[in-house]
Amino acid sequence: MGMTGLQTFDQSLEVTKGWLKILQEEIHFEDQNDTYHALTAVLHALRDRLTVDQSAHLAAQLPLLLKGSFFDQWRPAGKPLKYNSEEAFLDRVNEGLSNPQWNPLRISIAVFDLLNKKISEGEINKVKHTLPPEIEKLWP
Repeated sequence: MGMTGLQTFDQSLEVTKGWLKILQEEIHFEDQNDTYHALTAVLHALRDRLTVDQSAHLAAQLPLLLKGSFFDQWRPAGKPLKYNSEEAFLDRVNEGLSNPQWNPLRISIAVFDLLNKKISEGEINKVKHTLPPEIEKLWP
């Protein structure tokens, strides 16, 4: 029997751990909890810059556990937020990071690369084209 005893949760946990392992290796973090916090900081900044519909479409392709994290503390009213520059996006990411020494640019690029690997190309293209050019250029 799996960790939770519920097959759906156990499968999502394994998939999520796989995503975190890939990201952890890319950003060279030692701790998976830190990696999770970095991932959610970028996902939240991205979510808040997308339309409500686009956020829902992107979330539909996330593992169940990350889908919950994606929507955690989300307030859809007034979205998308209108930050249009790379600097504003990275400031938003930095607000969600738990360590001021972490590099929001490097982390954002690594998370976008992970999304490129794990989310359908069609959905990634829709997300990228929703973003202003200065933020879209962060995608590898």
